[in-house]
Amino acid sequence: MKVAWGLAESTITGRMRCAERLVDFLGGHPAIASKTDILEFLEKYPAQGMYKGIRVIYGRYLKTDLASDVKIPKSGFKPKKIPPDEAIRDTYSNLETLEFKTAYLMLASSGMRRSELMSLTPEDIEFDSRMVTPNKRSATKGAWLTFYNAETEEHLDRLGHLPNQHFPDSYTRAFKEASSGEISPQVLRQWFADKMGRLGVQDRFVDAFCGRTPKSVLANNYSDFRPRRLEKIYKGANLRVLD
Repeated sequence: MKVAWGLAESTITGRMRCAERLVDFLGGHPAIASKTDILEFLEKYPAQGMYKGIRVIYGRYLKTDLASDVKIPKSGFKPKKIPPDEAIRDTYSNLETLEFKTAYLMLASSGMRRSELMSLTPEDIEFDSRMVTPNKRSATKGAWLTFYNAETEEHLDRLGHLPNQHFPDSYTRAFKEASSGEISPQVLRQWFADKMGRLGVQDRFVDAFCGRTPKSVLANNYSDFRPRRLEKIYKGANLRVLD
C-alpha cells in the first residue's frame, strides 16, 4: 500500500484495521466470504472507512467483483468543535519540553499535518521567509506550501533543530495530556483553518496552506497561488498563537 499505491500511513492503518476485523468476523480468510457475509460485516461496522477497506480487499487484493457494487456512503456534514484561542494557549503552557512546545506552535501556525511535520528536513524550509514545502510522500494527501509564524521561529532558534525527533504518537500523546484530551495535531490543523478565516483570509488560500487542492473554477483559473503571493497573504494575517 505504501510503495505501490503511495497511500498515507493513516490510510494504511485504516485498511489494516478493516482487514483484521474482517478476518475475525469471518473466522477465516476473506476469500471464504459470500456477498451476504460482506453485507453483514458492513452492517456491524458501518463506518465509511470499512466500506473503503472492503472494496480494496476484494477489488485490489483478491481481484474479485464480490464487493464491486458496494457503495461507499457519503458522510454527512458534522460541524467541527474548534477549541477557543484560550484553550490553545493553555495547552501550550502545559507542555513540558521545548521540543513539544515548538512542534505545537509549528503545527498551529502552519496547518501542516503531523505526518508532514515528521518528514520535514531543513531542505524543505526557506528560513528567511519561514516558508515550508512539506515533503509529499502520499499520493492521496495534497501538499503545496505553507508558512510558520514569528513565535515558531523564535522557538526553532532556541531548540536548534526541527521538532520531529520523537515518535509521531509522542506528540499526539503530549498534546492530549496537556489539554485533557481535547487537542491533537489534527485539532491544531482545524484551529489554524478557522483562525485564518477569522483573520480575513479567503477560504481558497486557507485550503492552499493546508495542502487541499483548489477545486473551484475561480481558484483554479483566477487565483494567484505563487509562493510570494501566498507569503504576502500569510504575513498579512499576522497569525499569533500565544496572544
